[in-house]
Amino acid sequence: MSSREPIRQQVPDPASQSVAFSDNICAEFEPIKKFSTHENPDLAPIITSFDYNDTGKLLVTTSIDHEIRLYNAMKGVREKSHSSKKYGCDLARFTHDNNTLLHSSTLVNNDIRQLDYIKGEYVRYFNGHKGVVSSLEVSPLHNLFASAAMDDSVRLWDFRATNDQAFVPYRGPTKLAYDPSGMVLGASSVTESKASLYDVRNIQGGAFKEFNLPTSFKWNKIEFSNDNKYILFSCINGDSLIFDAFTGEQRCRLVTQNLPEYNIQTHGSSAFSPDGKYVFAAIRTNRYTGSELPPIGVFDLKSIDPATNELPGLLEPSVYLETRSRRPRNIIFNPRYMQFCEGDVELFFWQPRGF
Repeated sequence: MSSREPIRQQVPDPASQSVAFSDNICAEFEPIKKFSTHENPDLAPIITSFDYNDTGKLLVTTSIDHEIRLYNAMKGVREKSHSSKKYGCDLARFTHDNNTLLHSSTLVNNDIRQLDYIKGEYVRYFNGHKGVVSSLEVSPLHNLFASAAMDDSVRLWDFRATNDQAFVPYRGPTKLAYDPSGMVLGASSVTESKASLYDVRNIQGGAFKEFNLPTSFKWNKIEFSNDNKYILFSCINGDSLIFDAFTGEQRCRLVTQNLPEYNIQTHGSSAFSPDGKYVFAAIRTNRYTGSELPPIGVFDLKSIDPATNELPGLLEPSVYLETRSRRPRNIIFNPRYMQFCEGDVELFFWQPRGF
């Protein structure tokens, strides 16, 4: 371990599920609620990002019609909508207080904006980026957040100040993720096919670990598992990748889907379950469900090869879920409840039968 590497440990799973994840439970997931902004899906705006709040009771989305929409995830109802046609919006992220969220700007400038979604008013602007923001992540435990942009920079911010608190050059497009402790920030450059791990207390001191990724892969999201074992690279042009979060070694490839490249950012068609034992991902074949729509595959990360005592190099789904979505372009798990959301131009809430 590098002398600069922060102490990292397994963080207790915060999820409130009383039933543990298993293949049987995963197979019971089904879409229970659909939301669409247009009767004709071909005319509906593409959803570009979504996020659950800390309690798991609210979900926020952004879309290319410059609307920020809030949903009550417990009642399955749309509660609020905020128009951001002046600034544009992407990368919505809840803060840790009760009534604000962050989002990036896509029109007037590249500021990050903090919105009081109860009052419908902006309370703070964070300026500094000179290019389109490509990644925005709130620390899981602290009132800090990180951003990356096409100006080839990664910046750390404190909610109490409008200027960044730390800056490191990093060639974009860049995707970011905090580990569960909030002490490690992962950054990955698609252009340079590399990933870097930083101690957030000394980010300007350089990465304490760097590792390379296959040059043929393009990813639009990275995510640490809640047990802090793995890093998921959600790819848009082929199989997604699982790396060891400590050694930086590739552990396996997940047989996922190719996404058509739109002239917009998208932010991840795969996600860890809250216990870190499964990955739910859009996959490119429907031969297992008989549907014309692409399914969601569930990958069991407990599938250890007995010969090596490690994950197999190539992992197929253990469960296939039939979707009603044309393409599950975005997938996110509720941090507290047995629920996930996926969508493209329509938004679907999923829960196991009987929950």
